[in-house]
Formats: sequence, C-alpha cells, structure tokens
Amino acid sequence: EIARDLFGFGKWITGSESVYFLINQGDDAVIGWLLSAASLGLYQVAYQFAKAPATEISQIISSVAFPAYSKLQDDIPALRSAFYQTLQVTIVIAFPASVGIAVVAPTFVKAVFGTDWLPMVPVIQLVAVY
Repeated sequence: EIARDLFGFGKWITGSESVYFLINQGDDAVIGWLLSAASLGLYQVAYQFAKAPATEISQIISSVAFPAYSKLQDDIPALRSAFYQTLQVTIVIAFPASVGIAVVAPTFVKAVFGTDWLPMVPVIQLVAVY
C-alpha cells in the first residue's frame, strides 16, 4: 500500500517534470533535429542574449516581491493589488529592455561576434520581442 501511494504521488511529479522539460527544451530538440548542430548553436546563443534582460529584471523583482507577498498572504485584496503593481513595474522595465535588444541586435552581433554570427540576429529579435 505504501508503494502504491508513492507511485501515485510520483507519477504526477514525473508527468509535470516531463511537461516542464518539453516546454523548456523542446525547441532545442526540434531545431537540432530539423536543422543542424550549427543552427542549434546559433539559436542557443541568440536565445540567451535575447532573454537575459527580461529574465534578470524579473528575477530581481520577484526575489524582492516574494517576501512582501508572504506578509500579505492573509489579505487577498492587498496581495492581488501588490501582484498587479509588481507586474506593471516588471513590464515597464522589461519591455523596453527587450525592445532595445531587438533594435540593437544587428549592430551588437556584428560588433561583438562578427559577421559569421549575423544569421542569429532574426532569432534574437524574435525571442526578445516574445
């Protein structure tokens, strides 16, 4: 009975981790399978540069917001308001940063990586806007 309970719990963990893996690594698998290792390499570098500003900004804001949320956990209207304010601040900061990355991508890639890396510019622009 204990083994059955553990298996019952474990199947949901395994299922959720499998879905998480597909969401986070599925694009890499598809690109690597359909295109080439070189294309996957360009995609990976472009993806990391494109998502860096928004990811870093949101991680900093969430690390500050989480303790504030825990203090508000018993006041749902205040928690909801704090969440929406945090979301607004994150968007106001991260969206212009992402648009900026998309705009300067051609110049940045050419200056930092050289002309051989220019095929990753559209990927940077697409991921940054996304």
